[in-house]
Amino acid sequence: MDSAVGEFVSRISARDPEGAMGWAMTIQNSDEKSKALNRALGAWEKIDPAKANSWKQSNNFGN
Repeated sequence: MDSAVGEFVSRISARDPEGAMGWAMTIQNSDEKSKALNRALGAWEKIDPAKANSWKQSNNFGN
């Protein structure tokens, strides 16, 4: 299931990075989760850097 969700995150990240982040958070495998979160976050930072940065701070991501 994690692989399918990771693939889904890849496909929607450019159109809905915030939604993709929510899906990525459901991934259980830590390596796959990290890859999916980084992918979605990268897309989100291009679209709305302030909101993406706020999410990173709120979730202690990348610290």
